[in-house]
Amino acid sequence: MHDRPDIQDLLATVIAFLHGELRPALPDEELRLRVSQATELLRMVKAELRTEQAFGFRERSGLSRLLPDLETGVRFEGTDAQREAIRELSAALSERILADGFDEAEMVKVRQTLKDSLERRLAVISPRFNTAVDPD
Repeated sequence: MHDRPDIQDLLATVIAFLHGELRPALPDEELRLRVSQATELLRMVKAELRTEQAFGFRERSGLSRLLPDLETGVRFEGTDAQREAIRELSAALSERILADGFDEAEMVKVRQTLKDSLERRLAVISPRFNTAVDPD
């Protein structure tokens, strides 16, 4: 009996085919460019899937620390529930920021949490992006 391949293996196979076999065989430069773009998108999806669960946990934990008085009512049952909890907490954080609901010390924590979240997202979307530059 063969083990079913996981999504990472399937994506790696498609990426290898597109980049290593299909792209070089295409005579049209425009089609080669489109295959390269599709390959890059699949690489991004592969990286996103690999990090989504850990990212979701860190994202929700960071938001929960900023908003300890809120309970989304959603536990860590699955990816969809995790995303919904993050959406709820993000919306609440935005509302509280716009309402000046944080003192200056709390805003320092908010900015750091948002910066950390952005750096994690950029590590997935654009791994070569230089996050060493401090925007503050």
